[in-house]
Amino acid sequence: MESLASDHKAIGLVIDVSLRHTEEDHRIVDVVKKQLIAMVKQLLEDGEDHLYLYHPLLMDSMTRKGEQYCAIGNYESDGWRFHLFNALSQTLHVLWDLDPTLKKTILLVTDRLTDPRHIEKALFLNDKDKMDIHLVVVGVGSHVDGQAISGIQNDHLTFIQIDSPHQITPSLFEVTTNAGQVRDCETC
Repeated sequence: MESLASDHKAIGLVIDVSLRHTEEDHRIVDVVKKQLIAMVKQLLEDGEDHLYLYHPLLMDSMTRKGEQYCAIGNYESDGWRFHLFNALSQTLHVLWDLDPTLKKTILLVTDRLTDPRHIEKALFLNDKDKMDIHLVVVGVGSHVDGQAISGIQNDHLTFIQIDSPHQITPSLFEVTTNAGQVRDCETC
């Protein structure tokens, strides 16, 4: 069992969330950002570990924690869907371009994924080009089709279903890279 909390790493973040609100009337995107900043604080080493936050016009990863916090904190969503395969493909290539000794993981946080084809295509690209990048899909809430995603058989995929964005914690990622793992998170 591998962990995101060990070795030097590169994490690519793809945040695909709607404008939905939590039961406490907070925007899901705001809670996700807060939780991801806490994850970066705990799991990434300043100056050593890379973070790439998907943006269609940006291709650079960040190694300084201040830059990483700002990138996540300044992330905004207008709620419109973007082409998920393009986002995953771009993130795969940004990570692939980094030092090959880094442990590389893409973290997709979504509250609306219902069609697994984009995930399947990204995993095919990853396998075809022997990128060896792990994809962790975190489905937030009931609008994510966990059954469709869990039907994908690939050693580079982990799917985690959570009820609330508050469950995105650093401990969630200590066990995420079990090959082909599907988890329901009840106590994260």
